[in-house]
Amino acid sequence: MAMETREDRFGPLDYGVIHLFRNVDPDSIRGLLDGLGIVYLEESEILIKPGQRNDRLYLIADGRIRIHLHDPATPPVAVLARGESVGEMSLIDGEPTSAYAIADEPSRLLVMEEDALWSLVRSSHEAACNLLAGLVRRLRGADAVITGIAGPEVIYERHGSFDVLTGLRNRTWLEGVMPRLVSRAERDSTPLCAVLVGLEDFDVFTKIHGGIYANRVLYFFAHTLSENLRPTELTARYEPDRFVVVLPGVGPEGALAIARRLKAALMETIPLMPDGNSVPIPTVVMSITQWERGEESGAFLRRLGAPTEELAKSCRVLVPDGTTHSG
Repeated sequence: MAMETREDRFGPLDYGVIHLFRNVDPDSIRGLLDGLGIVYLEESEILIKPGQRNDRLYLIADGRIRIHLHDPATPPVAVLARGESVGEMSLIDGEPTSAYAIADEPSRLLVMEEDALWSLVRSSHEAACNLLAGLVRRLRGADAVITGIAGPEVIYERHGSFDVLTGLRNRTWLEGVMPRLVSRAERDSTPLCAVLVGLEDFDVFTKIHGGIYANRVLYFFAHTLSENLRPTELTARYEPDRFVVVLPGVGPEGALAIARRLKAALMETIPLMPDGNSVPIPTVVMSITQWERGEESGAFLRRLGAPTEELAKSCRVLVPDGTTHSG
């Protein structure tokens, strides 16, 4: 394990992907950021072993870390990706570590000492909320393994389930998780909706402004979506110019309210060019599709697939009888 001081190796892109720093003004914690260390891990190198005392929080800037409960030779119970954190549970409760944390590929991690974490939590309400949300997600994941909702083999599918450009889940993941969500909605007699978020005429936008800026727009749109979703609201990049937000337990009216909230946030996203200038963003178009009882997940996803140019420029709710509600 190689460790270095921060120097110039921690930049704005690192800051932007770390979940703990979401909505935290970097200028307000500049001194803390300057004190972060960096650890480099080779593939299969062990970061943490069970039974250790741990007084550091590791933030994944690049790479993946897999978690094994007892034996590194067994399938992992989780694979943590860029932006996620490692070691917070043992740091917070002061108990020895309970699992192996091993690099799944060459990885770069930011290192925050215990006193720095508590200083951050005391000084930033946003950071405290981000830490709490991360703990809740981690506990939900552990509960899913215990109850059998998602075994280790399902969690391990994360290897091929992320979109490289945006960091969101991809279409493969969405198609894999939808049967379970549909089955749960059928079993519990609960609603299920999905919001398709499209960027109108994105091919034309890319030709005018170039692929680099177009990719930058996609990156910022994706992160704006994820930052404005609750833990139960799932999102994935479905096609090059489209994202899907899946809403378990939410009916059409609730989905419409969520879509309006997301659209308002997206329209305020104005990425800057490298020279500091901004250009108009693409028009955001949305469609909301309600799952029909008895409908298979594949059929439900196909109903999301209307060409982007056919989506209404305001929110359109598609319900099983074919009628629409605009909002």
